[in-house]
Amino acid sequence: MKVIILGLGSIGKAHLKSFFLTKLKYEIFLYDKKKINLQFLKNCKKKNIKLKILKKFPYDMKFDLCIVSTNSLERYLVIKKMIKQNKIKHLIIEKFIFTKEDHFRNIKKVLSNNSSNIFINVWGSIILNLLNVKTTNLKSKVFFKVDVKEGGLLTNLIHYLDMFCYLTEKKVDLDVFINKKFNSKRKKYTEIQGEFFCRNKYGEMIVKSNKKILCDEVNILIGSKKYQIDIAKNKNCYLYKNSKLIKVIKFPYASLQTSKIFENYLLKGKKEKIYSNFKFIFKLSKKVIETLHNIDDKIYIT
Repeated sequence: MKVIILGLGSIGKAHLKSFFLTKLKYEIFLYDKKKINLQFLKNCKKKNIKLKILKKFPYDMKFDLCIVSTNSLERYLVIKKMIKQNKIKHLIIEKFIFTKEDHFRNIKKVLSNNSSNIFINVWGSIILNLLNVKTTNLKSKVFFKVDVKEGGLLTNLIHYLDMFCYLTEKKVDLDVFINKKFNSKRKKYTEIQGEFFCRNKYGEMIVKSNKKILCDEVNILIGSKKYQIDIAKNKNCYLYKNSKLIKVIKFPYASLQTSKIFENYLLKGKKEKIYSNFKFIFKLSKKVIETLHNIDDKIYIT
């Protein structure tokens, strides 16, 4: 199978590492507008994996999977060019999909035609699924309180919205309170101190930045059940139920999940179409951008 990864920064490298966990044969093409670190690739050797570096953007090629791991400001043009010039069966796109409203409008028709073969790399619902936190026949509202480390509110917001919608429904109303705006760790992008509010008929969620915490903390109240999820620095997620630790899982990094998502879900076709989260995350991401741009249209999320 032929795979191409566009953008070989830290996230692109993480996607690549996941394919070294599989036994299937892959021909993996790598493209980055910057020079690719060959020293890193020397450590990526396995008999079933063939790596090829492209010096020019691909043209008139066929791929079973394209992974777009560029920054969000670049992503629109990269996807548009890739689809126009090549044939792609499946597509994995990094969050935050786009960070400009016109990018959402201009690309919607192109991507919607292949929406069942697209996965957006968000981990909120994956964590809840791995921890086996589920709701059926909701009789009580679900209440979320999420504390996010300083500097990570906007960049991680879509993951927590995905988590909330996994337990409630996909239709939400959003509001935001911005106390302070500042530059993200990545140039051209924005972070905030403040709070995001999310609600629907099944529940409510508040996501806020917190200077005092060392790891993100999610508290969920469903009737008499109280859950707490700590996303720790040691690459684990801890699940507590009514203050008792009941499960620990590895954080679902791209380096562990990408090849599994492709092989176990996207390749299986019609029976697993529900796993393609494109339509839902596309609408949700667009709603986040619109909510923020009602206050400041120069806020860009990485």
